[in-house]
Amino acid sequence: MKIGYFMKIMLFKANGKRAGQGFVELLLVIPVLTILLAGAVEFGYLLNQYVDLVDGAREGARFGSDIDPFKSDGSIDTEFYSAIVQISETALAPINLDPVAGDDIVISFFSVENGVATRYPSEPGWSSYGNQVSKFSSEEIEAHLISDAPNSGILLVEVFYNYNQILKMFSLGGVPDPIPVYVYSIMPLSAAEPISQNYFKNQLILDLKSNFQNKKDLYELIQLHPPSPVWFSHEDS
Repeated sequence: MKIGYFMKIMLFKANGKRAGQGFVELLLVIPVLTILLAGAVEFGYLLNQYVDLVDGAREGARFGSDIDPFKSDGSIDTEFYSAIVQISETALAPINLDPVAGDDIVISFFSVENGVATRYPSEPGWSSYGNQVSKFSSEEIEAHLISDAPNSGILLVEVFYNYNQILKMFSLGGVPDPIPVYVYSIMPLSAAEPISQNYFKNQLILDLKSNFQNKKDLYELIQLHPPSPVWFSHEDS
């Protein structure tokens, strides 16, 4: 009887120790699981907004690639930049950029001729709210060009956004709050392609041909104003 009673006491103590150990282990695991769950939620929100930012930059660049950044007199049309910003911000919904927090959209376009990129406007690009500057220099754009690439136009749209943490749990761990997010999109811009001087001269010849009734009149005009051999050929006479 005494031995059986003693065994029961020992088993009860052992079960009590196991229960206490399991409770302590649970207390140790719960914070880790909480951090993992919170990280998944926070990262999910951040990733969702990152995708929206990419879409906004891409839609603005896609829209801008189809319009002309220059006025008829050759000067830059500032409405070109404003229109791109409007399209980008519409595509960013439900994200609203906050200029007070440092959010911004920076737009640049480049005219590339013989591997040299001329930026419009000049460094550091056109800023919608005056908070940020372009992260791309003209030299960096040139470095990414193929050496034998033809003359072209390039449009660059950059979006700067500050993501405010939803759960506010990671700011104590060294993660900044807000978290700066940067995206960009590059599209071809045919209206910014440099056109050689010979093109305009040849186009002038075609216009002259259409305005004169016969080649004799055109020949007399050419005799008075002889063109350069570089842009005038026998086939044009």
